[in-house]
Amino acid sequence: MKWVLRILAALFGLLLLAFFGLLIASHSPDANKLEGSVEITRPPAEVWPWIVEPEKQTQWVSWLVESKRLPDGPLQPGSRFRWVMVDPNRNSQRGSFDSEVVAVNAPGELDLKFSAKTFDGQATYTLAALPNGGTRVTNSGRYNYQSWFVRLMTPLIMPVASKKMNADMAQLKRMVEQSPRTQ
Repeated sequence: MKWVLRILAALFGLLLLAFFGLLIASHSPDANKLEGSVEITRPPAEVWPWIVEPEKQTQWVSWLVESKRLPDGPLQPGSRFRWVMVDPNRNSQRGSFDSEVVAVNAPGELDLKFSAKTFDGQATYTLAALPNGGTRVTNSGRYNYQSWFVRLMTPLIMPVASKKMNADMAQLKRMVEQSPRTQ
């Protein structure tokens, strides 16, 4: 009987250790930060439409099935995007969220803030011209989760989100480089 209690105590200790490890890691300054970049062999003016045009966004952002700019018209601070996504990891559950343009400097930078039922945050797309005529696209953002449990699990969630974002950025590179040149 003593060995059963020792095993249970050891399991409980491991659970406590895991809990406090996640608690500490989830409170690090960059626990909720995602950043990735890709170099594309096209100038910023040719990459920019892929960042801001809804019909192009759905071609490179995985899970994105619909993108709509509200209202139609020029992209400017206060413009919004509504994104509808289908998560294949959650029984193809549909979800939508809105993002609002905070700042735009075409074709160099787009700052967005966004909100959904379970999270909010901000993201910045930066397009930097490279000496070889290409573009470095950087996506940097922070995500704040509403649920205490999801905030606790951030150290486990963000690497998965980072993997998805990097795959999306690689898809952006493929799509832009395979598209006809506009200049």
